[in-house]
Amino acid sequence: MDILSVEQSRFADKVTVELCNTNNRTLIYKAASAVFEVLREEFAPLYTKKIVLVCGKGNNGADGLALALILKKANIQLAVLLAEEESALSADGRHYLKLLRQVKADIQVVTKYNISVAEDVLRAGDIIVDALLGTGLNRAVSGLYQTMIRLINMQCDKQVLSIDIPSGINGNNGRVMGEAVRSGLTVVMQHLKLGNVLGDADDHTAHRVVKDIGILSSEEAAARLLVWKEVAQNVAERRYNVNKYHHGSVLVFGGSQGMEGAAVLSAAAALRSGAGLVSIAAMPESLSRIGALSSAEVMVDGIHDGADLTAMLRKKSIVVAGMGLKDDERAREYIKMLLETPLPLVLDAGALKIIKELQNEMKARQQSTVLTPHAGELAALLDISGEEVYDAPIDCAKQAAERFHSIVVLKMNKTIITDGMHRTMISDNKNKGMATAGSGDVLSGIIAANIAASSDVFHRVCMGVHLHAVAGRYAAKVNGQRYMNAGDIIIGLKEAQQELFEG
Repeated sequence: MDILSVEQSRFADKVTVELCNTNNRTLIYKAASAVFEVLREEFAPLYTKKIVLVCGKGNNGADGLALALILKKANIQLAVLLAEEESALSADGRHYLKLLRQVKADIQVVTKYNISVAEDVLRAGDIIVDALLGTGLNRAVSGLYQTMIRLINMQCDKQVLSIDIPSGINGNNGRVMGEAVRSGLTVVMQHLKLGNVLGDADDHTAHRVVKDIGILSSEEAAARLLVWKEVAQNVAERRYNVNKYHHGSVLVFGGSQGMEGAAVLSAAAALRSGAGLVSIAAMPESLSRIGALSSAEVMVDGIHDGADLTAMLRKKSIVVAGMGLKDDERAREYIKMLLETPLPLVLDAGALKIIKELQNEMKARQQSTVLTPHAGELAALLDISGEEVYDAPIDCAKQAAERFHSIVVLKMNKTIITDGMHRTMISDNKNKGMATAGSGDVLSGIIAANIAASSDVFHRVCMGVHLHAVAGRYAAKVNGQRYMNAGDIIIGLKEAQQELFEG
């Protein structure tokens, strides 16, 4: 499923109007009809409910007014709270408002002088439809609109449905623009927008429904939703007549003193994700603790110099490096050596700090490189602020992918995977429990194990991200999102792989 930017969505609307012999007013009515259909499905019987529609001045408000007209014709109890005078409405909004007045609908124009009236109307309703602000919002909400959003959010005992996006959410990044509606259900028209998925989106809508209203598909999309059946379609069945090397030999480098657990978690995740062999290259001072923490199946050896690291690279399929790695002279030497190896690399955490100064070496690599930064690490790589990453996460991830000649896996509440050119995927995973120490180390190990057994690196990275998400779901199911930790995600790999590969 495509995910569009606000600009792409507008262009799709424009093309639909031009090529399909229709107009914006018809699209608005189709959108309203789609919302009416969802209302009937989710809140039946509607004739026992009173619906309050809170409408703004733009197309989103026009959607709400068109919906009010449909509800009125269906003899559903309703009230309209209009946050603008009629003169401020769009032409389509004024059209539907005129029709509503002709059928004598209950309409209240809200101003700063009669806020108490709006509060009384909201309290008297059973369902609130949020049609205040659409996806085009690009500045902080203030004034009457801010007050109306706060009033909606105060109605804790009401069902709240938003049209296209909760009012107050930025359509391009999902961030709250000062104040935003908290809705139980958002009805999205035709295509998901970035703001429906990223940032604060999940904190402001419990569920989404995407409805087809006949808008043409966009030739370009900001991203695609990561769907298992798409990324796994070329996965070959494991053969019987193989040995452990056919399933990949993974070398883990990281776990400086005091952070040994990061390398151990990554190695365990790689092993449980199907890698045939997993080894850890440990700094001498970390060797004993890493050996004690690792499972019996993981091979651990110390590296005292470059020759030791070179020896450990023999017969390896891939290297995953940086988890728990301190940025010191030895680490820099070893990371630079790894960049020169003819093996795929997955670079995380400490390695990301080091490669910032090694852009030429990164561009000279012939094998695939995968970077797995969180927002702060990506900001450091690009010499920008964290706020800039949150404002434009996809653009920033693409920029890093191009600059460092890599596939970038940006770890936010929704993981973004991009090659910087034609392919960008978003993992739409809702799991608060994944925000825990070591979760990223586990992800790096899972990705490495998936790449080790295939040459289709981008799809294997996507598989690793999805496998991590599903394992996290099982971890949360068993332990709860508050209690679960990174080790539980590794345990969840059992059920995740049974579901994805054997189900």
